Amino acid sequence: NSVAYFSAEDDIWLVRSDGTGAHKLASTGGPAGWAAWSPDGATIRFSRAGGIWEMSSKGSNLHQLLPGWHSEDWQQFRGRWTTDGKFYVFQYAATPSETAQLWALDERRGLFRHPSAEPVQLTTGPISWDLPLPGKDGKKIFAEGVTPRGELVRLDPQTKQFQSFLGGISVEGVTFSKDGQFVAYVSYPERILWRAN
Repeated sequence: NSVAYFSAEDDIWLVRSDGTGAHKLASTGGPAGWAAWSPDGATIRFSRAGGIWEMSSKGSNLHQLLPGWHSEDWQQFRGRWTTDGKFYVFQYAATPSETAQLWALDERRGLFRHPSAEPVQLTTGPISWDLPLPGKDGKKIFAEGVTPRGELVRLDPQTKQFQSFLGGISVEGVTFSKDGQFVAYVSYPERILWRAN
């Protein structure tokens, strides 16, 4: 029945799905995005520099969800709840060059069960995972998996065609020494500086 959205002034607003009743819920305190409603409609979570933030859908109790958890300067969070509300699945990367992985926060509650204070890592490896979307059955998570690669090519002036250069290595920022004896480049996506003959 409602849509949450962010304004250019770093505020989060709520509007009814017919476009009426727009009103400001809270100021996010900085650029924010990727809002997610809890299945019961009581909570809105969003990502902001420094982590995952949440508040009630009425605009109260704005706070950081996992304060101090992975407190790097650059972070990326995007998340969604499972349809039953038992888990919050999100992607996390500490740096722009690190592959993002999927994590889950167990939010099951019960008489003898309290929600976990620490998320659990679900994926690892060279694939960067993004945009997690829990399946309706609660047993699957759909996500975009990317392995960024490039290919170094040169334009052949005779044929006007691109051809692999230096074996088509995955690099960027290629530069040659003035005498033409050395080449320097940055490997992609690892961002390691190399020099070679």
